[in-house]
This record gives sequence, C-alpha cells and structure tokens, in this order.
Amino acid sequence: MGQRFSSHPFLDVLSLPQEIRRAFRLGRVNPVLQHLTDPAGRVRPVGPLADPSDPVSLRAHMLEVAGRLGQSQGAPTPSPRGHGLGDRSVEAGRTSIVVLSDDSRSTMRSAASVVRHADGQDIEVVVVDRGLPPHVVLGLHAWACAWVSATPRSVAGGWAWTDGGSTRLVVLDQVVEADLATVVESAVRHCTGDIAVVLDASCEVRRGWLAPLIAPLGVPHVTAVQPLLLQTDDTIASAGMSDVGAPLLVGHPKEDALRLAGVPVPAISDLAVALRTADGWAADRTPDSLRVAPSSWVSTSSTAVGLRSSSEGGVSTSSTAVEFSTALRSGTRTAGQPRWSIKLPSPPGSLGDAWGDAHFADSFATALRRLGQDVVTRRRGAHTAGPTHLDDVSLALRGVHPISPTPGQCNVLWVISHPEDVDPREFEGYVVVCAASTEWSEEMSVRTGREVVPLLQASEFQRPAGATLTSGTEATVVFVGNNLGKRERPLVWQAVAAGVPLSVYGPGWEDLPVGVWQGEYVPNGRLPDLYRRHGIVLADHWPDMARHGFIANRVFDAVASGARVISDDVVGLHDVFDVRDVVVARTPDEIQDAVGDLRAGLTQASGPPASLSFDDRAALLVDLVSRHGVGG
Repeated sequence: MGQRFSSHPFLDVLSLPQEIRRAFRLGRVNPVLQHLTDPAGRVRPVGPLADPSDPVSLRAHMLEVAGRLGQSQGAPTPSPRGHGLGDRSVEAGRTSIVVLSDDSRSTMRSAASVVRHADGQDIEVVVVDRGLPPHVVLGLHAWACAWVSATPRSVAGGWAWTDGGSTRLVVLDQVVEADLATVVESAVRHCTGDIAVVLDASCEVRRGWLAPLIAPLGVPHVTAVQPLLLQTDDTIASAGMSDVGAPLLVGHPKEDALRLAGVPVPAISDLAVALRTADGWAADRTPDSLRVAPSSWVSTSSTAVGLRSSSEGGVSTSSTAVEFSTALRSGTRTAGQPRWSIKLPSPPGSLGDAWGDAHFADSFATALRRLGQDVVTRRRGAHTAGPTHLDDVSLALRGVHPISPTPGQCNVLWVISHPEDVDPREFEGYVVVCAASTEWSEEMSVRTGREVVPLLQASEFQRPAGATLTSGTEATVVFVGNNLGKRERPLVWQAVAAGVPLSVYGPGWEDLPVGVWQGEYVPNGRLPDLYRRHGIVLADHWPDMARHGFIANRVFDAVASGARVISDDVVGLHDVFDVRDVVVARTPDEIQDAVGDLRAGLTQASGPPASLSFDDRAALLVDLVSRHGVGG
C-alpha cells in the first residue's frame, strides 16, 4: 500500500469510498481490510471484475501486468516507433478515441464516459498511459476486461481487447515524451478507425457528442474539429480559439456557440480534437480548415484550454477573442429579437443531462426559436454567470429548487413540478407567473391576489400526419423512468403484481423480476418509436403533483407519439386528455383491466388535444411578455 500497488489484481482502488482511498494512500491497513472483508471474514474484491466471467485467464492476465509493472518498477518506456499494432487495418466508419492519461481518476472517468456514451457506434478506445501509478494501471486493466468481457492479448506497445465484433480497446504501455505531438502521433498509429478523437484525461464526453463532432470532417478541406468545451458549470470553456491562443466565448451559455456551426475559426484547443487518422496530428491546420462542433458537448475540469502543442499555449484575455465573441453575438441578432435565458433547476454535467428538466428546457427553447426568439439555457449554479446583461427575458423553471428573479429583466416564473415546495413569496419580482396545472393556478390566484396563468407541460413530439393510435408490435406495456433515491413507483410494482407483461427502462430497477428491466437509458429522440411500438405507456406522478393537477410530461409525450397511457389518479387529468387516451388505474386489478380495454380499443383513434405541443406554450409566453414591452 505504501508503494501504491493494489493488494489484489481485481481490486479497483478508484472504486473504493473516499475515506478508504485515503486510508490506502496513508498505508493504514486495518480500515482497508475491514472494508474489503465480509462479516464471515472472506475477502471480497471491489471493482468491475469482482466476479469475472473467466477468472482463470483474466487472473493470469492481471498477474502478468502486475509482474511487468513490478519488474520495471513503474518506469516509463519510450513511445513505440513502429507502425502500431501488428494486425492494424483501418476500418471505414470506425472512430478511435485516444485518451491521453497522466492522472489516475480523471483517466478512468474520461474513458468511462466514452464507453457510456458510445450510443451503439463503432468505436475503439486507445488509452495512453503517461505514467500512471501501478495500482491504477491494474484498475484500468480490470475495467477494460469488464467492459469488453474478453481476455486481452499482448500486442506491439500494449494490450488489446476485442469482443469479436466492433468493440475494441487498447491500453498502451507507459509512454512519456517531451512534447504532445509526438505522443499523439504514436497513439494515432495504433488506431484502427479512419477517424481519431484525441481527448485529454480532463475531458468527459456528454450524450450525443460523437456524431456532430465527426460530421464536419466529411468536408475534404476540414482537417480538425473541436467539440464545444464546457466548464464545470456548463458555461463555455472554449468555442475555438483566437489567433493568439485565447479561448472564444468563455463564460457564455453553450447555445451562444450554435452560430459557429460550419464557420471557420482561427484555432482550436488541443484538449479535444477530431481528425482523420490518415492525416495524423501533424496535418496542416490553416484557419479555413478548423471547425467547432457546437452540438458536441465535452466537459473539462482543466483551467488551461489553450494550444498546448504550440508556443502560444495558455488562456489569455486577448482583445481579439473579445472582439470575435462580440461579433458572434451582434452579427446574427436582428433588431427587436428578444433574448430569453431559461434557468433550470437541473445541475450541470452528465448528471443534469439525465434530468427531465433539461429535456424540457431544450424542447421549449427549440419552440421559442421557431418563433424567432434568441434563447440560451443556464443550469443550476450558473444562473448569474457570464454575460447576463444580454438577456431580455429571464424564464425560471421552478422544479425542485427555487430560482431568484434577475433585476432589470422581464422575469417569468413557470412552476412545472413539486407545487407543495413553492412558497408564494417566490412570486415577488416576477412580472408573469405560470404553473403547469389549471387547478393550482386558480387556487394560487385566489390565495395571492395576483394572476397565475395555467401553462401545462407539453411534448416536443408530433404524431405523423394521418397516423392513428395503433396496437404496436410489442406485447408489453412500457415504462421509462428511474427508481433512485426516495422516489417511489407504486404503479410499476402494481403492474408487476397484476402479472401485466412489462418492459422497464431506467436505472435502479435491480429488484424487478427477471426479463422486465430492458436497459438504463433510452435516448430522448427514440422515445416516440418506443412508445408507439408498445402502444401502452405506464405513467406515474409525484404525490403532490397528482394532488394539485400537475400532469407529467411523459403523458403528453406518449399521446403525442401515438400511444395510450395508464396513469395514476391526477386531479383534472380528463379535463385535458380523452378518457380513451389516458386511463386511470389505482390497483393491480384496475391496471390489468385497463390493459385489456386499451388493447381491445386501440384502433379507435381519438386524436390528441390541440394544446399538446411546446409550440403552443411558447406562443402564449411570447404573447405574455410582449404585453410587458418585450418584443412584439
């Protein structure tokens, strides 16, 4: 422990709790052993391979790696100078992601984010070990074995895993070079994809990041593309670089970079770069050949996003960057076009990406843009960050956290969930107050003496013209949602008790019967097809939302997609939805009856209500703020 070697080849030290990792670093044996043993005194390995599928061969591999590390005492070896892996052949359509490692925990996070957000695409991950401690190297190998579920093989310069299909991972032996370019060129020679993405270990990729990043490389003269680099609060760290190496649009909301799509930038950051492997890192990078992919989000914890492989590295406050940022802002905004700032309760980063509030805000922002509005979003912790003086309308989405109004702007409050947590004093400072419930809006209007406008949740989806509700091709009822924290999902368990064939998507469902859970995540764009294929969607509500008539967004999405819904009891539900579209069930027997009734009547289309879309909500809000002198 004192030398920071793992006590077991399958022990991933980074997966230990923080206090146990601290004891490990300090060489305090007893706390570590107590954590690693069960009550019967048996050692329980911790990490991705606590129960390896092929323990004999994988143990042999881990011991061989440990032996190598012990013999070299962790000393780095020169970068391989050959042509890379002996069986290397470039595969068209494959993307190789090179993670440059010189820090333990960040390397694991960065590589794991790539795997987590592969989205079914043909990728390989090449991890370049630039001097990791031996115990971290073992943890990295254990993670690799768990991901690919295959025994690795020794190759020139490192180890390679493949599952016989498109999945491939390479961990290169320790390499240290004086300059970044040499290390990257060596790593790229190991890539089997025709596109390579080079990531610093400080970077974590976000959902849907890869496709928009590599798309600009389809233009022949484009040689390198940078994703939109985001700071830890989700404001921009770099939307490209100025000609003197200063990051552009620093501190702006990420939507301000959308105007950069397809526009050449003077330079790009080396923290994250996509390129063709045939061109290599040394390809000619003229300003006209460089692009930023503003829809590709990559978070970075680095405070230095400059040009690390050139003499102009580092972050500066160059006037060139300021002038370029100003031109971007003023060059596309027409006179009288209001700028909306949507403030979210969801946190920044990948965690916030999974919140329903984030999808809600993005859908509503798109609807506002269709009406000619300029829109940005700000996650929790960045409500007052960056150039807020550019905003005309501050729209606060009140979910689990209260949001303060912004002085000098047209402040709009939209209560979309958790009504019993809302103190009426939060209305102060807002010129317009809305709520996603007709009943609650009327009640609060009476209690506070000011108008609370009903503005229900909505859907970004739209049933194809002429399409009717269909029985779908799947025999199961579908539910999409998590089972984490203090959230209870009684409707799901009632459906299980009723024996209803069920397909559940979302994290935290380990206790469901075998075959019910189908996966942790469904991309938002795939929900309409999923709902329509199953035909019946299970939708539940937080108890306070049900009591006060806050109909969940899932109900709107399901009906707009062409499916029908079984819901728990929500006040005013059938004032909004046809009883043939949304059926209320309170017990297992009622759920079973509802499934039978809906299956029998799915050919009797009733059509969605006219007020189902975010476009309707956006039009109403634009009209409301215009009455207060904004736009119009």
